[in-house]
Amino acid sequence: MKKYVLGIMLFVLLEEVPAQKSSSSILASKMQKSILSNSDISKGLKEALRIGIQNTGKQLSAVNGFYNDALVKIVLPPEAAIVATNLQKIGLGYLVDSVVLSMNRAAEQAAIQITPVFLTAIQKISFQDAVQILNGSEQAATDYLKASTSDSLKVAITPIISTSLQQTKAEDAWNTVFKTYNKIPFTQKVNPNLTSYVTDQTLKAVFLKLAIEEKAIRTNAAARTTSILKTVFGTK
Repeated sequence: MKKYVLGIMLFVLLEEVPAQKSSSSILASKMQKSILSNSDISKGLKEALRIGIQNTGKQLSAVNGFYNDALVKIVLPPEAAIVATNLQKIGLGYLVDSVVLSMNRAAEQAAIQITPVFLTAIQKISFQDAVQILNGSEQAATDYLKASTSDSLKVAITPIISTSLQQTKAEDAWNTVFKTYNKIPFTQKVNPNLTSYVTDQTLKAVFLKLAIEEKAIRTNAAARTTSILKTVFGTK
């Protein structure tokens, strides 16, 4: 009988050990998170965004970084869809293909150049905002950056896009498409602003890819490639 009781007690003790370890691990994680300074959180968050935007710039600026990626490929704007349809009907679809390729080449060329613009914006994130962002959604930092800097980023990036459009001959291809289309009888004249459109699409692509990078750092330990990222995001 004594052996039976001792056996039960030993079993209960063994069962409690993993539970105690698990509770201790959770408590340690919470304690580590609570003692992170605002400075650490800010550094970690900015580091995550810095790495994210640099990776994004490299991906998008590669040859076909836009053109071969269905998530970000720039096509004619919705209001110009009729242009592509009608030109294809009369055997001029190659003109549309040319302008689409040129727009994407311009965006690829501009992508790496806009990285410094984003890095400047990232440095302006306050300690208080950093704490809220850390405890936010999987793309809270990207959403914050998008909401707080989109207008200023667009102003800064527009000249870069404009230059890229000129260098890739996108403007020439664009003008050819719409001049040709507008000569077709009984069609409604269309000619959207090329620079504004490509700028908007480029920013949209950058924020989309940045959100993917941020989520990886938040959810995948392997993506935390620096000590500050491991310290800050390893507690989540």
